[in-house]
Amino acid sequence: MTITVILALNPESEEALENVKRAVEILHKRYSIKVFIVPIQLWISDPIRIENLGLPKILINNIVISSGHVPRVKDIILNVLQFIKISDKKNFGEVPAAIINDRFNFGFEVVEIYS
Repeated sequence: MTITVILALNPESEEALENVKRAVEILHKRYSIKVFIVPIQLWISDPIRIENLGLPKILINNIVISSGHVPRVKDIILNVLQFIKISDKKNFGEVPAAIINDRFNFGFEVVEIYS
């Protein structure tokens, strides 16, 4: 999993990157989740242009979770955990109810699936 942080030349961008670093440390220590940080520095210091671009911008696996403000560490952690939960559902999907019979048919266990 990657968190991309698109930064400008302003204090808010630096604070956003520090919050992401703290969140990644907590995710690794508390939940054993490895997350890579990809900082992208845009050499923009004009406040109007920064506001128009919505910087700093934070993306989890290329999905924007924050734009134009500094998210709290707690919010970043919750977004990552929610993203993992959503990703698991997308990868594995809903499993229909199944009954595993104790009978064996030619050495294979019989599974009946009901939807």
